Amino acid sequence: MAKEQEAQDKDRRQHERLAHPFEGRWDGASGSGLCRIGDLSAGGCFVQTLAQPALGERTSVTIGVGDRTFTLAGRVVANHPGQGFSVQFDAGADDELAEFKRVIGSLIAKPTRTASEEQG
Repeated sequence: MAKEQEAQDKDRRQHERLAHPFEGRWDGASGSGLCRIGDLSAGGCFVQTLAQPALGERTSVTIGVGDRTFTLAGRVVANHPGQGFSVQFDAGADDELAEFKRVIGSLIAKPTRTASEEQG
């Protein structure tokens, strides 16, 4: 069942991901709390928490990226019991979402350095 959910999640993905964790907070009809944000992209994220809001629930996610904080609205698109839930951000033209996409795009575009490059 978990592999089936993973395949569905991959099929839904349209954006490149940042896999490292970010500090965050989620707020929805079923609750709210501090969390880690992982698997972050311009289109959504994975909220690492024990909470399990309902599929389709409207939620907002506040994400700390570097020295910036973004609060983005979206909806729950997948639950992973004991791990967290996936949020798809609302498609929109608001300024905060546009700036978030710009910042995330620049982080994704940065090449990663190998240990030998950092030493040399």
